[in-house]
Amino acid sequence: MSDELRSTIFYPMVTNKSDGNGLGLSISQTLIDQHQGTIEVDSWPGQTAFSIFIPVIQDNEGSK
Repeated sequence: MSDELRSTIFYPMVTNKSDGNGLGLSISQTLIDQHQGTIEVDSWPGQTAFSIFIPVIQDNEGSK
């Protein structure tokens, strides 16, 4: 993945696929943001990985 694509990959309508619409990662980021989480991308030749971090709040009785 190019640095240019990596810097815009979470914007709506951004894709490098001929049949893509560029909405999947934008929607994913919005949903993760709504839960005070983050999504990160790491890419190297032939592979791209996404990491999602969502906080878990535990009440005093131990239920999640």
